[in-house]
Amino acid sequence: MIHDQGKHRNGFPSEWDEILKQVEIRIATGSHRHRLEGIAGLSSSAFTSLLQRGPLSPSWSSDGAKFEKAIAALSEWLANETAKNSGEPAGYAETPTFRTIYNRINGVRLDGGLLAQVGGVGVGKSQPAKAVAADHPRTMSKPGAVYVEFTSSDGNQTAALAKIAEALSGPLSNAYRSWQLESAIGEAYRPGDLLILDECNELSNAAGIIKDLHNRFSWPIVAIGNPDFALSIYGKKSSFSALASRMPCDTYSKTTEAYVYVWFVWAGLCGERLLDVAIAIACRNGPMGGLRSLALLIKECQRAFPGLQINAEMLEQVAAAVGRGIQNKRAA
Repeated sequence: MIHDQGKHRNGFPSEWDEILKQVEIRIATGSHRHRLEGIAGLSSSAFTSLLQRGPLSPSWSSDGAKFEKAIAALSEWLANETAKNSGEPAGYAETPTFRTIYNRINGVRLDGGLLAQVGGVGVGKSQPAKAVAADHPRTMSKPGAVYVEFTSSDGNQTAALAKIAEALSGPLSNAYRSWQLESAIGEAYRPGDLLILDECNELSNAAGIIKDLHNRFSWPIVAIGNPDFALSIYGKKSSFSALASRMPCDTYSKTTEAYVYVWFVWAGLCGERLLDVAIAIACRNGPMGGLRSLALLIKECQRAFPGLQINAEMLEQVAAAVGRGIQNKRAA
């Protein structure tokens, strides 16, 4: 049985501790805690107890089977997630943009404050943000970074605050109004914590929560978005001048050939013709360009031609088939 393995502090099984460390990294980098609670078959409070790794109580005989099943389910989930990405290169392609954004975000983690990171679609903003959260994850026992990605359903204060509250992995089930959620998030802050908020262009009129959380509770925050987000905050007609005056903004241009070279080698690709096609795709303007679009097309190639070395003709064929061909006028 798992709990007969080596022991960690307070008699907590060391094997469980290693599994939970990986779970905590996944939560910190954007996996939904509620989904993981369902996979583990645990209530929110029981899942919290597991993450806290408290001393095993005398009721182990009654609770042990439940927690052991939860650990087994989480271990299986981690293995499945790893298998999904088994064909992808490990780590991140450290383009010049990646290292710059990583260092800027990590600087806020260390020194506090507010910072915006703005760039076009696919320029490579999200990966360094997730890397900071993976390297310094916030857990139940120590401060760190939490990555939150907003969607189109988070365009009001309550929804946006609820998304952040969920990512903090705390028992916030009794908080359902904006002021309650904001207070709960504020109380969860510990020195050394960092909120990384991605796709902030989805916040619309809710962007004011960035200033409120920072001003009221000293939360260090990095806000990431596309040029529309920058316009909404720093534009002449912005309603968020108070936030703009407090939050410096770094802007990154579109993907360059130099960035594609680094990504191309990291992805294990080769060939002059393939490189030329990759550059044409990644360096074009608009939503069909960028490293994200190139990575998506390479993955589609791997699905369409399993086990084969990808070449230029394969990439062109797949790109055209999904409406992202380099001659497609919509991509221009």
